[in-house]
Order: sequence, then structure tokens, then C-alpha cells
Amino acid sequence: MEVFAGLLLLLFLVIIIRRMGNRLIPLVMPESRLKSIGVGFGGALIGSLVDRFTLKGGPEVWEVYLAASIVGCILFTIGYGLLPFVKIAVGRA
Repeated sequence: MEVFAGLLLLLFLVIIIRRMGNRLIPLVMPESRLKSIGVGFGGALIGSLVDRFTLKGGPEVWEVYLAASIVGCILFTIGYGLLPFVKIAVGRA
């Protein structure tokens, strides 16, 4: 049951981070809501798993390391949003 609650917590974090990103940096945030939520969820999950097996730092709630999952979600979402700009820059270089 804790794993399910942890996954719901990750989903909640991803939705909150996406909303804040749309308000703060709307140009970088991806257009598709579902794709960006999926990418952010994957980043949050990977960040939490990396922290679980390496540092084990930061607060842990329902088997989710919050600090690492927030950082992973932000990095993956911004990276996905910057991908079209990188493609354009590489194409012209």
C-alpha cells in the first residue's frame, strides 16, 4: 500500500511542478500535458531511485525521497521542454 501511496505522491509532485513551471517559465514547458507529466513522472521516479541506492539523503515519505524526486522531475521536464530548441541549434550549427 505504501508503494501505491508513493506513486500517487510522485504524480501529485509532477502536477504541481508542471503548474509552477507554466507560470514561471511558460516558454520552456512542453506543450503536451500528458507527455510532460509522463516525462516528469519518470524523472521523479528515477531521481528517487537513484537517491535510494546511493546517498539516502533528504526526507523520505512513503518510500519516496522527496528532494531527489523533485530535482529529477524538474531536470527531466525542462530537458524535454528544451529539446526542440536544441534540435534547432544543432541543425543550424
